[in-house]
Amino acid sequence: MARPGGAALTHVEAARGHAIVYLTGRPYLLAGPAREWLARIGAAPGTLYVAPTLEDAVPSRAGVAEFKLAVLRARQADGCVIDVA
Repeated sequence: MARPGGAALTHVEAARGHAIVYLTGRPYLLAGPAREWLARIGAAPGTLYVAPTLEDAVPSRAGVAEFKLAVLRARQADGCVIDVA
C-alpha cells in the first residue's frame, strides 16, 4: 500500500526541480509491476532502481541493504545530493 500523501509528495519535489528516484529491494523480475504500481498510485515520473540479482533482493544486510547503499553511494559519487529519502 502507498503511504497517504506519498504520491503527492513526489510531485511537490519534482516541481522543486528535484530528480525523482525510486529505490526498491524488489528483484529485476518485478520492475514492470513496480512501474505499473507507481503509475497507478499517481507517483511522479522518475528513475527506478531494482535489485539486479535475486541475491541482492534478499532482505539482509548482505543483500538488499548493501544493494541500496551501493546505489545511494554511486549517485552521490556522480554528484547527486540526496535531499529527501
